[in-house]
Amino acid sequence: MRRVLAALVTAAVALALAVAGAVSVVPDTGARPAAAAAPASPASPADDRAAQPVPAAVAAVKAARAKLAKVDKRLRKARSGVRKAERQLRQIRKSRAPRARKARLVKAKRTAVRTGKAKVRRALRARTRARNAVRTAEAKLRAVRPLGKPNVVVFLLDDMRADELNHLPKTRKLLAGSGLELTDAVSAHPLCCPARAQLLTGQYAQNNGVRHNSGVHGGYASYTPASTLATMLSAAGYRTALHGKYLNGYGGSVAQPTEPGWSTWDALVRGTYDYKTFGFVNGDRFRDDYVTDRITERSIATIRRDADRQNPFFVLAGHPAPHYAWGPSWAARHNPPVGKPKYVKAYAGRQAPSLSDPAFAEADLSDKPASWLSSEGRADSRDYVQQQFVHRAAALRSVDDGIAATVEELRRLGELSNTYLVVTSDNGYTLGEHASMGKNVFYDEALTVPMLVSGPGVRAGSSTLPVHLADLAATILDVAGATPTHVLDGRSFVPELRSASGSGEPAWRDTTLLLAGAPQSRAADQWGFRGVRTERYVYGVSWFAPEEEVLFDRMTDPAELTSVHRDPRYAAVRAELRRRAELLSSCVGASCNRSFGALPEPRSGPAEPADPAPEPEQPAPVRDRVLIP
Repeated sequence: MRRVLAALVTAAVALALAVAGAVSVVPDTGARPAAAAAPASPASPADDRAAQPVPAAVAAVKAARAKLAKVDKRLRKARSGVRKAERQLRQIRKSRAPRARKARLVKAKRTAVRTGKAKVRRALRARTRARNAVRTAEAKLRAVRPLGKPNVVVFLLDDMRADELNHLPKTRKLLAGSGLELTDAVSAHPLCCPARAQLLTGQYAQNNGVRHNSGVHGGYASYTPASTLATMLSAAGYRTALHGKYLNGYGGSVAQPTEPGWSTWDALVRGTYDYKTFGFVNGDRFRDDYVTDRITERSIATIRRDADRQNPFFVLAGHPAPHYAWGPSWAARHNPPVGKPKYVKAYAGRQAPSLSDPAFAEADLSDKPASWLSSEGRADSRDYVQQQFVHRAAALRSVDDGIAATVEELRRLGELSNTYLVVTSDNGYTLGEHASMGKNVFYDEALTVPMLVSGPGVRAGSSTLPVHLADLAATILDVAGATPTHVLDGRSFVPELRSASGSGEPAWRDTTLLLAGAPQSRAADQWGFRGVRTERYVYGVSWFAPEEEVLFDRMTDPAELTSVHRDPRYAAVRAELRRRAELLSSCVGASCNRSFGALPEPRSGPAEPADPAPEPEQPAPVRDRVLIP
């Protein structure tokens, strides 16, 4: 029996081995057990975050900031409780309550003060931990976020002279040491609205249509926002924002809820030059406030929000400073700008540099065009000019604080190393030179503007390359890799930002077209003057009164005291400059950036009698002339 069982077991084992062998030699057809072929389980949130590090890091930063905000709120509440308990304790001690009751109340309030201070200490420790957590989260975000396209932030001031860059000490310290100052930058159309239109379009007025601040060919009504820096940068993937001043004539019934191309539209529509009472297009109204601080606050909030997105950002902060304060009546239109008291006090003892300029309150203006004799204020009054200087400088110091705060926020967000920063102005301003107070003339004080650029690859130092606001538009589009949707009259100066030699670029233009507005009563459909500026000369001619000309030889007459347009020694120079002005006045695109070559030299020898001047039209008194704000 045992033999039979052993035989059966042996047979079973043999059969099992045979089956195993058969299975082992079956070819691998790629088939897998059903369990292995089932789809994998969904990835966990942690796996998803690992696959997308930037959104995860952004979320961590937001969470850390939210926690910090809660801790700050708790700290404020604890401090408020301590102040309240201490105040009540003082009141109890001064009261005439019965001694026993007073002692109980004092003991209770002392306990409340001690408890409150303990809460403050705990909140302070929690705030330290929360701040450290925010810094850690931001560091991780900087580590995983690819640089991509650079951000661009432009601080556009109003009526700031080039020499007033000295009133931005923090800005100069933060940017000038790591950026380039273009010391020969001009506003080719030194008037608020046309200048801003040049920056926003990269075109001269003959091509963008904005020739004045108001009228048929002036202001917002003549501006076409369909193709601008905003639309072109938006098409290139940028988030775009404007905060502050926009164009003259924008506001009231013509204000739009947004403008084409702008992701964030935050233009001033009320009290643009009031400084203290003003309003934005979204309905926010402010009284007894300060416009510079609010523009800074709102632009930083946009940067903070847009820095958390994948897209690069472009922010234009349009500060009204240092434009004069414009009151409700004509008599109040040219009040000094409003500066904070601490800064007004700081500048009260400094003398306005223009008071010692050879051209200040120039007595003989017979060689100057009659249409240049209007003035935005008492240009011959030393006290008035001094007052304007002090308050302009004080207003600029608040802008300086705002720029510094913006730079610090960019640094905190890890965006500073990938952000271009630009500080400039729409035009300059005369402060008593040539008995003039204002802009819209071809004096260097009105033409030259500050231009400070910092950013990735920008060299430190200064450059004398002659640039203007339309060039800045082309440069911004260049660094952003944006494609222009219309022909630009400006030219990118990116090569100059990176190398003093221009990196082998074609020669820069040697003649810049200048334009100026005119009182509407004389030229509603034309510019008052057109002209040119070269390294040595400034020339202008009236298009409605061709006998009105001006020609300054800045090499022999840097103060521009004497116009030599009627001096026979300069006849060939004048003729060539007039020819260039006529050619450039209808230029488009590359033809606006020509290099004409060397100018004729003025004839040597003593001055010869000038040709008699044509009988000029008798100008109206300065105070009765039409003024252009």
